[in-house]
Amino acid sequence: MRKILLYSIVAVIFVGACAKEKETPVEEIPEGIIRTDTSPIYYTRIVNLLPSSQDASTIYPILFSDTVQKKIVLTAESEVFITFVSERALYKNTVGWYSYPLGQEPKSAKDLNIHVLFPNVSEKGEGGELLQGDKLQLGDTKFPKGTVIGFFLIIKGWKDGYINYSAETYYTDTQLNANSNQQHVLFKEKNGGRIVLGYEDMPFSVGDSDFNDILFTIADNKDGLETIYFDLKSMPKL
Repeated sequence: MRKILLYSIVAVIFVGACAKEKETPVEEIPEGIIRTDTSPIYYTRIVNLLPSSQDASTIYPILFSDTVQKKIVLTAESEVFITFVSERALYKNTVGWYSYPLGQEPKSAKDLNIHVLFPNVSEKGEGGELLQGDKLQLGDTKFPKGTVIGFFLIIKGWKDGYINYSAETYYTDTQLNANSNQQHVLFKEKNGGRIVLGYEDMPFSVGDSDFNDILFTIADNKDGLETIYFDLKSMPKL
């Protein structure tokens, strides 16, 4: 009887600890954020490439072709940085990243080791604290050659200082999404040489499919130089 009681107490403590860990509040502005000077003309061009309420698959069918690169793949050892450009989403979403060796694609979301970047991807004055040009490094070291970098978007992931990890999530590995829907676009901006990641935060078949709900640039350096260490052979240029 005493053993049973002891095991019950231990179980309650364990479950309670797990619940507490999941409910740990997080800072809305992530640690390590780099606030940079923006280039209005450059960022405006990126935003204008994906006009609101216009179906991106009609404007740029190439972005949805099975023949183009839709992931970040490193061709050499490199750092990776992501920069916030704009947000036009209805929800307070959460964005993060994951990685794996090329050729070892995850079979399910449970295979991923995820890392949150922006708990609340909302601009200052629009329900959040982000400013255009806010930049973060992924991890704190260089990734080896052959690393695939993936991103995820948790729909309505942010609420009252907490992240809801059980909410619907979209991945750049589209086989992990419901019905394998493609909920992001990836292309190289031809003028500045940076890679643009755009998200549609509504199901492709339901939303306006403009893929500008959240826009980022991704680069292999933090200085605004042209990206050269990503596999760009089949990445569209706009």
